[in-house]
Amino acid sequence: MKKLFSKCRRTGSSRTPLIERDNSSQQGYDLALDANDNHPSILNTNEEQPLEVPGQISHQVLAEVLGVVPDTNTTLDGVWSDSDQQKSLIQKSVDQHFPKPPADLDRDLPQHLENVQNTVHSELVRLHPSLDVMGLGECLIDCYHRHTFNHLDDLLQEICSSKSLLVLMKWVSYTYPSQNLLSHPGREEPVTKVDPLMFSEWFVKAKDKLLVNVQKEVKEQLEKILQNEQNEDGMYTNEAFVRLYVDVIECTEAIPKETLKISSELSHRVQEVCFRALLGFLDRYMAEQTETLGKEVKKEKPKMWLFFKTLNTCEKLRGYVQNKGSAIQRSLLEHIVVKLDNIETLALNLLLKKRTDIAEKNLKDYFKTDNKRFLMSVLTDDFSKTQCSQEIEKKVMDEVYELVVRIYLKHLLKSSKSRLQRCWSSDVGLTVHEDAELLHSDFTKLAPGVQQWNFVLLRVSELLECKDIEAVKLTVALMQKESPSWRSDVELLPKLLRWVGLTGRIVREVLDAIPGQEPRSKTRHRLLPPENLVFKNGITVNNREVCNTSDGYEG
Repeated sequence: MKKLFSKCRRTGSSRTPLIERDNSSQQGYDLALDANDNHPSILNTNEEQPLEVPGQISHQVLAEVLGVVPDTNTTLDGVWSDSDQQKSLIQKSVDQHFPKPPADLDRDLPQHLENVQNTVHSELVRLHPSLDVMGLGECLIDCYHRHTFNHLDDLLQEICSSKSLLVLMKWVSYTYPSQNLLSHPGREEPVTKVDPLMFSEWFVKAKDKLLVNVQKEVKEQLEKILQNEQNEDGMYTNEAFVRLYVDVIECTEAIPKETLKISSELSHRVQEVCFRALLGFLDRYMAEQTETLGKEVKKEKPKMWLFFKTLNTCEKLRGYVQNKGSAIQRSLLEHIVVKLDNIETLALNLLLKKRTDIAEKNLKDYFKTDNKRFLMSVLTDDFSKTQCSQEIEKKVMDEVYELVVRIYLKHLLKSSKSRLQRCWSSDVGLTVHEDAELLHSDFTKLAPGVQQWNFVLLRVSELLECKDIEAVKLTVALMQKESPSWRSDVELLPKLLRWVGLTGRIVREVLDAIPGQEPRSKTRHRLLPPENLVFKNGITVNNREVCNTSDGYEG
């Protein structure tokens, strides 16, 4: 890459640089004159004529060197008397040779910047030796610096896209003050003393425009991504399953990543702008998912992969934003994570609602039959078609597993043992134990490492076999230890104990013996049967005359 404003030296004995770089301060330029007699300056018409000094340069000579039409504003004797007029003539040359911007700037910007670089380079190589002898070398460099930044200002106003802005900013950051050497025999270290104020002021304007453009463009791109999501045909493919989060990450990552090549601080600012656009996108995504999944869950055969897609999308986006760490405002990251959590909760709750409906239907039928595959075939069909992470599968299976066990237990407690003995077998406890093991086996196959939720069911057979109250207390204590989350359902254990066949007095004694339990009143946990009970002999009695209702009636 050629370096603009590289200083040149004439071939000869002297190697003193025309313009030296000041490493301690990049303000202004130093002028160094080199009066090497071997240089073929057009000012020396013969060996005896001395060089003309600044302020006494022939109007015609300077115009011929610059390759421009002479200025008519001169004195009577044809000699320049004002340095401003000299600068005006040099500026005229700069204006004449500097490339004009292309019609399609966003498309042709890279080529235009290359043209600027090549033109400025060739003009400096052509003019600097002669103008330096005249004492105008520094003026030439300064004119090109100022004209270039004026041109950059014009480009900044005309550029429309963030992509082109970044191309321009990288050119100003790296190509403009580049230290690369030129392939010119008379060239030494490049001139890098760009006026820091010009440089910083231009960069502030470029930064401000970039942030505005990024905000607008990223918002529009995210809207388009969501629109494409709404227009999906609903058919499962691997691409459809991952497309949303992949597109969102690419949209919010591309510009900050490119900006990092210019400035890490600017990259952080751009990333924050992208994440604020993402925050607004998540609000619209939440509304879209509420409608889409809400309609889907009402269908007889919903596309369950859509629920898993939403869960997977939330997981991937949450991991993406959290990896940004301290580079982004903590409050902004927290707001994004909260919105993702809310969307995830929505999808999970709707998924569980549908699983509840299916479990209710299948388990209701199961308690009237002996079909052991009461639920797993449905679950297997729904859960085996996605490419979710194991973490998501395990999380969903944990919820569904607990849900199925609770529904199973609910239907169990609604069914009399005598009916189950006729429907299943004489050993109801053994059947429940086998079902508990089957449930855990199937859920483990679907999601290895899933939490075990069947402890309560495994203890049912033990409760049925207990011979004394102390054995019951021990079994209940084990149930409480194995399944602490079930304690929130304060009615579950009393109902289970009454279903087993214990009297109200024994139930209260067992409950009072549980460590940490508050003493219960006699009426608090009493499970009342229906007002009228129909016994097997056909006699109807009032419930007040019944003490033990566990196995003496058919509901």
